[in-house]
Amino acid sequence: LVFIINKLRKCGPTNQLIYILKNLDYNIFRPTIITLFHEDKNSINSDFEKLDIDIIKIKSKNLIDLFFKLRKIIRIINQRFDILHSTGIIADFISINPFLKIKSLSSVRNYPYDDYPTKFGFILGNLLSFLHLQILKKTTNIACSEFIKNKLKSHNIFSYVIKNGIEINSSTQISIDNARIHLN
Repeated sequence: LVFIINKLRKCGPTNQLIYILKNLDYNIFRPTIITLFHEDKNSINSDFEKLDIDIIKIKSKNLIDLFFKLRKIIRIINQRFDILHSTGIIADFISINPFLKIKSLSSVRNYPYDDYPTKFGFILGNLLSFLHLQILKKTTNIACSEFIKNKLKSHNIFSYVIKNGIEINSSTQISIDNARIHLN
């Protein structure tokens, strides 16, 4: 099981990832994180290093640098993992690479058309929103709310819902075999 994320900066998705990892059954899963970019001052990398997990740091400086490292990332994933869990447009883009030979799923924590135009400007934001929705049409999606699920559904994108803040306990853990069945 590998999680791909831009970086381990202090924010909601990263906090959710650390919560998942703290409550994961390590007798069943051997998780690894791949971070794509250099960490900055807002990093909570040290919190992740306290866990019994591997962290592969790609340390890309920008998207062009990441593009040249893409073949290496795909090779690492194909050689070492069975399931990929992506978060965000860049990681989701990697998850649909045709050379990737494992099952993947994506956590969807926002509706791109609500967030990207404000964050990236009208033209680039709408272009990125369109692109991200096209990517999500090719992935298995886990939405963080019914609202996100319904927004995705309006674009003919199916998603499962696991609500933010839901505690995972021993009665809700899933075996790796069942995880593979659900991803097929």
